[in-house]
Amino acid sequence: METFEVTKCNDGFFLYITSNPSKSDSQRLLAATLLKPNLYKLKNFGKSGDELAALLTIETFGAIVKTDGDFILIDTRNIFQKEIYHINIGESGLSFRLFTLLCAAIPKRFLIDGKGSIKKRSINFIYDFFKNQNISIYSDYNTIPIEFEGGLEAQNLQIDAQDSSQNISGLLYAFAKLNPQKSISIEVENLVSFPYIDMTIKTLKQFGFHFERHLNKINYTGNSDKLPQDLSIESCWSSAAYFLVAGAINGNVKIDNLDINSLQADRVTLDILKSVGAKILIFKNQIQVEKKDLKSFNVDATNYPDLIPILAILATFIPSRSSIKGLHRLYNKESNRAKAIAEQFTNIGIHFEIDSDTIFINGKKSYDIDIEIETYNDHRIAMAFSIWGLFNKGKTTILNPKVVEKSYPNFYNDLNLTLNQI
Repeated sequence: METFEVTKCNDGFFLYITSNPSKSDSQRLLAATLLKPNLYKLKNFGKSGDELAALLTIETFGAIVKTDGDFILIDTRNIFQKEIYHINIGESGLSFRLFTLLCAAIPKRFLIDGKGSIKKRSINFIYDFFKNQNISIYSDYNTIPIEFEGGLEAQNLQIDAQDSSQNISGLLYAFAKLNPQKSISIEVENLVSFPYIDMTIKTLKQFGFHFERHLNKINYTGNSDKLPQDLSIESCWSSAAYFLVAGAINGNVKIDNLDINSLQADRVTLDILKSVGAKILIFKNQIQVEKKDLKSFNVDATNYPDLIPILAILATFIPSRSSIKGLHRLYNKESNRAKAIAEQFTNIGIHFEIDSDTIFINGKKSYDIDIEIETYNDHRIAMAFSIWGLFNKGKTTILNPKVVEKSYPNFYNDLNLTLNQI
């Protein structure tokens, strides 16, 4: 098995990097190019596993993709010409939900498959929704692959979103593809991760589709002839969070190309770091975080669950009791992340308790242990514990480090840059 040994940084390391593209924004934009067949020009496209799988998906539907310098050119004028499609969405939960629900609005036959951990993740919502909408399903299990024939009709819906906000985003794409000539709405129960739904609405507005969210109700009121000009993918707050937290623990980190006004849920990282006492400087499209004495925190991360692993690492270096709520959002990810965090904390010797949906962590200033970190085939577990390893005085070995390619292929290259000292 391939491994990566984390090189310990000295006190006060310095790091200056450019944030990688947001795979969340990329997948939304790629899916949106299927809604209005046209020529598109996309800037700042990344090379994460999820982005490449989404790109392959639109090509399978008939899109022609070419590279032109820093741009990719996408031609969707001849899509959906076949009667049957076999799609592989890799390991991306977002792509699965966006493309599957979009396809539900198209009267053709689809088989949606994937690989790796996503084939073990429950997709009960999709099966139950299709059955309730009388969409013909030709597969028998509540996991991928799923085979069906599109036939969704435009109608008002009441949806329970406790499984994932991505299901709601997928339904918005389906509404846009149906383009009904009347106003329709989705009323959402147990709305979670609403910032990601707002991201979806922003993307669809770029393509002329009029959606508005009022608390837990989303209205579709029509479609204009508007087409976006050049499309540009935002930089990724989820990826930046790992190094921003590292800077707060014991360093000085500058990251370029982060939009302080982004709708990405994980932009809240700055608010959390400010609340614990980190020094934060904000420039135009650049964020700087420096170490200071940190205080404990109590955070409800239900709406930004991807941050929970790195927030848990932050808590381990604060010598008092912190808490993070929202563990139920971690059960159906690439791994059961709540279980993964608990197992690794136990192996390291970090004192923690789990009470229902909340983890309580008693941190300390330093650690000195030789440890192998199991990554559970989960990119966020690998990256979070790699940041912990920067400050462990012992030897930290990451098992199966290549899992980070799902979202942040250059993560370990950037991690090694922490060897640049102030």
